[in-house]
Amino acid sequence: MYYTLIGDLKKSKTIQNRIEVQHRLRDILNRINEEYQDTLVKKMYITLGDEFQGVFRTFDDIFEIMHKIMFNLEPVEIRFGLGIGDILFDESKDASPYDSDGEAWWFARDAIKAIKELEEKQKVTDFSNIMMKTNNAAFDLMINKVFDLLYIIKSGWTGTQLKMIEMIIHHYGLTRHFKQVDLAKLLDEAPPTVNEKLKRTKFYEYVEMIEALSLFIKNREGS
Repeated sequence: MYYTLIGDLKKSKTIQNRIEVQHRLRDILNRINEEYQDTLVKKMYITLGDEFQGVFRTFDDIFEIMHKIMFNLEPVEIRFGLGIGDILFDESKDASPYDSDGEAWWFARDAIKAIKELEEKQKVTDFSNIMMKTNNAAFDLMINKVFDLLYIIKSGWTGTQLKMIEMIIHHYGLTRHFKQVDLAKLLDEAPPTVNEKLKRTKFYEYVEMIEALSLFIKNREGS
C-alpha cells in the first residue's frame, strides 16, 4: 500500500509572476526530496506547469510536507489530492511518478477533481483545499470533514499569524514541541506576545487534530 499526493496550483494561468512561482515550487520540492528521502518512494516532481506529484511509503510526513509547500508558495492557493492504495511502477526512485500507475493515483486524481467540482458549485469556499480518496467512502467522509474543520481554523489566520506559523514550520516542523521562548527570540518579540498569538490562532489545537488524524489514517489497515 502506498500514499500518493497530487498538488495543483489554483488559477495558475492568471498568476502574474508565474515563472517565479514555478522556480519557488521547484526549489521547495528539491528540498523536500532531500529532507524526506526516507519516506519518499518516488521523488516529488513537477509533472505539468501547474501540477506536481509524489509517492510515499508512510503517511508520517505528508501533512508537514503539504504545509511547507503551501507556506513557501503563499499567496498562491494549492489543491491537494491524496490517495491510498496499490501502485504498479518501476522501483527506481529517480523515475518520474508518471512511470507508475494504480488505484492510489486514481484516488488522488479523483480527489483533485472533486475539489474542482466543489469550487464550481459553491461561491463561498467553506471546504478544505485538501481531500483524500480511498476504497472506503465512510472513511473518506470522516477524514475530509476533519480537513474542512482544519481549513476553517487556517482560513482565520491573519498575515502576521501566518508569518509566525511559517517560522514555526520552517524551524521546528509541523509540531507542538517547541519552546515559546525560543520562538519569541526568532520573531524578536516578547514571550507573552507570542503566547497570546498562539492562543488566538489555535495552533496547538490545529496540530493536535492533525496528529490524531495522521494516526487514524496510518492505522486504517495496520500500516
